[in-house]
Amino acid sequence: MEGDYTVTAQFKAEEIPVVEYTMVTTWYDLHDVRDNLSGNYRLANDLHLGMADYAELAGTGADAGKGWQPIGNWEVKFTGTFDGQGYSISGLFIDRPDLIYVGLFGYVSPGGVIAGVDLAHTGVIGHEMVGGLVGRNEGMVVNCAAMGSVEGRNYVGGLIGTNFGGEVNNSHSNGSARNTNNYRLGGLVGWNTGTVSNCSSLVSVTGYNLIGGLVGNNEGTITNSFSAGTVTGIGQYLEGYPSVGGLVGVNEEGGVVSDSFWDVETSEIDESHGGTGKSTAELSDILTFTDTATEGLDSPWNIIAVDDFDERDTGFIWNIVDGVAWPFHSWRTIMI
Repeated sequence: MEGDYTVTAQFKAEEIPVVEYTMVTTWYDLHDVRDNLSGNYRLANDLHLGMADYAELAGTGADAGKGWQPIGNWEVKFTGTFDGQGYSISGLFIDRPDLIYVGLFGYVSPGGVIAGVDLAHTGVIGHEMVGGLVGRNEGMVVNCAAMGSVEGRNYVGGLIGTNFGGEVNNSHSNGSARNTNNYRLGGLVGWNTGTVSNCSSLVSVTGYNLIGGLVGNNEGTITNSFSAGTVTGIGQYLEGYPSVGGLVGVNEEGGVVSDSFWDVETSEIDESHGGTGKSTAELSDILTFTDTATEGLDSPWNIIAVDDFDERDTGFIWNIVDGVAWPFHSWRTIMI
């Protein structure tokens, strides 16, 4: 270019759409989510068994003893957003041994988001695709936790039964999970074909084949995660290789497990089809997670040491009381 030129530009501000949320304050409100499965919802307070509407909708006597009716199924899936805002939902009871897609949410479709939900003291029984939080997830689950017992025949997980192409991030499970004489059982996810990242499980797992402390059967990606619950399997081998593992029962061809660990002491199992076994002391040492870097790259674990469990540095995904206990998520306001 030769000479001087003047350029005039005009900028137009893009309007950011305002998302309107329906507030959930009672079990009735939570039940009514099924009436608009594409809506946006926010939990405004804890839901617990002491509330007046609990017995009718989520207790042991609800629906002729079947308990809570899962939100979403094969025909009508949840496609909206549910933001728990860190509040707890406690005492959820489901006894539906013949039902597929069982959990607080039965089926979350692509585009559906479940965030910030803390499930406590749950008791969930279903047939297939059974999880404390979601039976089958094809959307996104982030910053969620579940504590309680989960039981089913196939595709059973402490948090999610099947993560089919979905994302499960920064989430945690605790309690117990078992399947009855069949396959795909995990402390966090029974069967994963999507992404599991920055997750942990302390679930005690008992079942048959394709059983893992974190994921039973993996065909997707698992990164920056760990498990520390006991793992007990009846069928130890399937097609010539172990199908019961401390972290993963079976990692199929194409499945990726990276920078992830299991506790060989608390799990009481020293093999896994993916991941690295560590002692309890090693999993309580921040160096285990910061020294995972390769080829000069920074550690993929976003973690920092804090002085105690009441001190949270939310600028990091993971916090750890170094030398004392396993890492925990900085978002968690309820330690389960």
